[in-house]
Amino acid sequence: MRAILLIVLLHLAIAQQSEEEVDRRMSRLEARIQQLEQAVQSCNVASSMVRDFNQLHLELLDRDARAVESQLLEMRQLVQSALGDVSATEERIASANLATEERLASNVVRQIENMTSLITELTANLTSQMEEQKERINDLEQKTTVKLRYSSTIVANNEQYWISNRKSVGSSGVFVSQGWVKLGHYGNPC
Repeated sequence: MRAILLIVLLHLAIAQQSEEEVDRRMSRLEARIQQLEQAVQSCNVASSMVRDFNQLHLELLDRDARAVESQLLEMRQLVQSALGDVSATEERIASANLATEERLASNVVRQIENMTSLITELTANLTSQMEEQKERINDLEQKTTVKLRYSSTIVANNEQYWISNRKSVGSSGVFVSQGWVKLGHYGNPC
């Protein structure tokens, strides 16, 4: 009996030791399970935070992309408006240049015509005046031909000239030794 009792006690001790070992293992396992649960909860929280961060990041990127797209559209409209203004300015400049060139060409033609007309008139006037002067000179030469009987000294403008018979004189005042003949401009007798 003792042996049975010993066996039973030994068996109980082994069983108790096994239970304690199992309890220790179970408590360690429970502690690890709790750690895993906490890790999973932390992962869930972190995952939720990452998901929220990614969502916010995507929203910010989308908002920034829309803002950039809006700015690009505004810039495009400004550039198109500026191009339109430049085209309109170029057209105005071209038409102004064309009008100026036409006016200049018209002015040049008018001035050439005026100059030609003036030169023609001037030439005609000069020709007629030269003809008149020529006729007057011929008349004056005939009127101022003086036949002097003797050679005389003539004083004109305080200078002495030796005049032979039949010489024409064209000064303003002529004195002859035998008397004097006063001649006007171009040798006309006064």
